[in-house]
Formats: sequence, C-alpha cells, structure tokens
Amino acid sequence: MITGLILAGAGIVAIVLAELLARRSPAQRIGRTLAAARDVPIEEAVRIAEAGELRYIRVHGRITSDEEFPDEHDRPLVFRRKRIDVQQGGRWQIKPPATEGVPFGVESRASFIAVDSSQLGPGLIVVPRESEGVVADLPADIKPDALIDAQTPARLVIEQVSAVEHASVAGVPVLGEDGKPAMSSGLGRPLILTTLEIPEALRLLGTGRRLAALVSAALIVAGVMLIGAGVLLALAAPAFVTSTVQAQSWEPTKNVEFIIPAGTGGGADQMARAIQGIVAKHGLMKQSILPINKAGGAGAEGFLDVKGASGDPHKIIITLSNLFTTPLATGVPFNWRDLTPVQMLALDNFVLWVNAKAPYKNAKEYIEAAKKAGPGKMKMGGTGAKQEDQIITVAIEQKTGAKFTYIPFKGGGAVATQLVGGHVDSTVNNPIEAVSQWRGGNLRPLCVFENKRLPYKAKVTDKMAWSDIPTCKEAGLDVDYLMLRGIFMPSGVKPEHVAYYTGLFKKVMATEDWKKFMQDGAFNLTTLSGQEYANWVAREEARHVSLMKAAGFIAGQ
Repeated sequence: MITGLILAGAGIVAIVLAELLARRSPAQRIGRTLAAARDVPIEEAVRIAEAGELRYIRVHGRITSDEEFPDEHDRPLVFRRKRIDVQQGGRWQIKPPATEGVPFGVESRASFIAVDSSQLGPGLIVVPRESEGVVADLPADIKPDALIDAQTPARLVIEQVSAVEHASVAGVPVLGEDGKPAMSSGLGRPLILTTLEIPEALRLLGTGRRLAALVSAALIVAGVMLIGAGVLLALAAPAFVTSTVQAQSWEPTKNVEFIIPAGTGGGADQMARAIQGIVAKHGLMKQSILPINKAGGAGAEGFLDVKGASGDPHKIIITLSNLFTTPLATGVPFNWRDLTPVQMLALDNFVLWVNAKAPYKNAKEYIEAAKKAGPGKMKMGGTGAKQEDQIITVAIEQKTGAKFTYIPFKGGGAVATQLVGGHVDSTVNNPIEAVSQWRGGNLRPLCVFENKRLPYKAKVTDKMAWSDIPTCKEAGLDVDYLMLRGIFMPSGVKPEHVAYYTGLFKKVMATEDWKKFMQDGAFNLTTLSGQEYANWVAREEARHVSLMKAAGFIAGQ
C-alpha cells in the first residue's frame, strides 16, 4: 500500500509540474489573456478610448482599410509578416521578421476603431503559411546574411491579415497620435489580433510545436499513469482489464481543407468562414476546418483540385453556380458529376443595387434611365465573366432592351466597393455582399430577383428591412434567379464519409449563429441532401445550359 501511495504522489507532482511548465509558455500566456478579455461593442471601445480609461477589453468586427496591397494570389492585405528560420549547428535560428502594412481597423454596425499594428508581436494569431527548403530558394527581398551558405536549410513563415476577414482584437483602447481611437498594448498585456474564432485560436496556441507543450503533455501522461498505478496497488485489488473495440462511425483524423472556388470577401467566402467559426465555437468536430480560396479560372482551380483528390475524405468544397457556368463557359474538363453531393445549405438571392446618391428610387426608373442613356453607357459591375452576375445582366437586357457595359471583378466584396466609389452604375450583388454598405447608407436596393418578397422583417437600416424590397417582377422587370450554396466532396469517398459531413452540417444549421447568418444575408432557406440534392443539381445544370445558350456564353458556341 505504501508503494502505491508513493506512486500516486509522484503522479500528482508530475501533473503540477506540467501545469507550471504550461503557464510559462508564451503561447499559453497569450491564450489565457485573450480568453480572459471582456467582450465589448466597438462603440464602447471608442468611448473608453475617448474617456481615457485604461481597460483591457476585446472587440470583434470586419477588418477594413482605405488602403490595401495584394499578395501573390491577389488577396487584399492590410498586414503581412515574413520570417525566415535558418538551421545552423543542428538548431533552427529565428531571424527578425520583415513586416509591411497599411493603416487598418475593425468595423461593426458603422462603428470603427483602428488597430495599432506596430504593437503586433506574438499576439498575431493566424494560420501561418510555411515552406521549407534552402537559403537559395528564399525570396530575394528577405534572404539572410550573404555569409550564410546558399544550401543551408531554411524555413519561410508568412503571417498575413486580409482586408475582407473578420477579426477579434484584444487590447487597451487609446487615442492614437492622430487623436483617433485605436486598440493597442497596455497594462502589461500584449495587443492580440486573431482572424480565427476564439476557440480555434486557443486551440492553435495550445497545439503549437513548442518543446514546453510536448514536455508538459508527457508529464501529464506520466502523472496520470503513476496515479492510476498507485491507486491500483493501494487498493490491492486484482484488475482484469478487458478491451472492447467499439464500432464507431468515421470522423476526420486530420484537418479538413475547405476549398472556396471564389475570391475573398464574396458570398461563398463569407459562408465558408462562418461555417468554420460555428464549428470551432460549438466544438462540432475534433479537427479544424481550414478555408482555402482557389478562385483561378472562375473557380476552375478549386474544382479541379477537388476532382483530383478522389477518395480523400479530408477535403470538401462549397459551391455556387460556377459549378455549372465555369465548365460551360471555359470548356475546362470538369462536371459536377466528378464530385459527390453532400448538402445544400441554402439558396442565395440577388438584388439590383445602385449607389445611394443616385436618383433612381425603383427598378423601373433605373432601367428607363439606362435605355435613355444609350447602349453601353451604363456600367453593371459583377463577379467574374460569363458567371451568375453577367447571366442576370444579359437577362435584364433581353427583357427590357437596355444595354449595359458589364465590368467583371474578382469577388462580391470588390463589386460592392466599386459601386460605392461610383466606378459602376449598378450591381446585382448577393445580399450578404452588400448589406454592410446598405446599412451604412452607401447603397440602395431596387429589387430582388426572387418570385416572392424576402421573409426577413427586422430592420436593416432605420427605414427598411429585407422584406421591404420589392421583387423585380413587382417592379416590372420579369427576371428571377437563385444561386446554389452547397457542399460537395471528391468522388470515390465512402458512404460513412458523406454521412459524417451531412450530420456535421445539420448541426451547424441548427445553431443560432447559423440562423442569424441566414437572416443577415437574406438567404432562401431551402436545404436538401442525398438523392434529392443530386436530382436538384441535375435540373439546375440543364437550366444553366439553356440560360447560357441564350446569352451566347457556352464555349465554342
């Protein structure tokens, strides 16, 4: 019995040491600081800064800036940090990072507070991009000392923040050098910014490749084993352990790539990242979901990536109507039957938008003005060429006789920005892509391309709700169009893989967060799975063949 008690005591000591070691980890300290910070609205953070109160708080909002710069994939960035690690003497030597950025902040419900990015040290929590090779492979602008041999092993780490992401920022609101409120470090605590949902950020901090974390985990395991052995010996009771392998349903064993065949800031991107956040917030799966934009070739890059991953259950893709339009318009060797249908999440609406300063109060007035201006005088902005937005534009032209100059952009967020800036005269953005600009008084909706008015009656502006927008048919414009928002997997996956994700998305759709996202984006709440979903997709493909033939958009036509 004494031996048992000694073993149990040793186990307790090991666990205590593990906890002390974990508390010494910088990542753990940042994680505890982030988790402990009290959430406040941005308008309250602004008040705290203006009042000169010193309080460490946390705010949430969409990253916004008057400036931006592109990465190699044309993502609009506001901050980027590049670091190289060089292996010397058998150990990785970390070199000082190179940073670049523009002034930015976070915005929510027309309230804005700047972020003092000069204070972003270890408190920047994003999923880094890492690549390993040798010094000779590094970009010329960040190569280390010329005395280091070109064949020395090297690692490039890039951390960046995009202008279309949502972020949580923990810090002290202060008045900056320009006299405007800004989040900064203070009270002995760092400025923390993460583009991940808080649970996901904490998980990333807790699972970093740090020696302290590994030693801590080993000590905990050893401690538990010692306590268990001690208790068994102390009780001096024979233990007959039987193990039964329970038949368990499949679940992911590594992080899941969530392919987005569209640009950042658009409807598909926002929905995928909302799903990522909901899954992390509610702990709906053990592994992480990693959204990856692959928008090249009107989404062909993403579709071909998933097509080439046959049998891989750790890759899913969110689809929109470019599931049909891209192969039809470009001839790219892809068809939706190369994938496995999983779940229709919703259908997305389209709205005819104009700048709030424009004189047009309804669709009829705008169409008449376009006809009066003459062919090609009015500019219609949209996402991509020969895609949904241009299909709707051609349908408007065919129904009314008006002729627009169609201007394609890379994503719905850019389209809305161009309309606010007066660079185009109208757009047919999805609701979720333009709602913040509408709420801010910059855009005006004229009609929705639905057969019936939207059901959402909560006010978006001080005067209007989604339900107040007339259908285009009510306004004399006989055009309607809805777009798929659905999930597919690669071909060759097993039924249990599909069943897992179908169950996962049903859990997502049952959350209040999802219901709020649906209302904010004025989605059509139609959902389908299984054979019903596949049948719907087949019918929709046939409809798009007809629409694109009428528009002259089919490759080789």
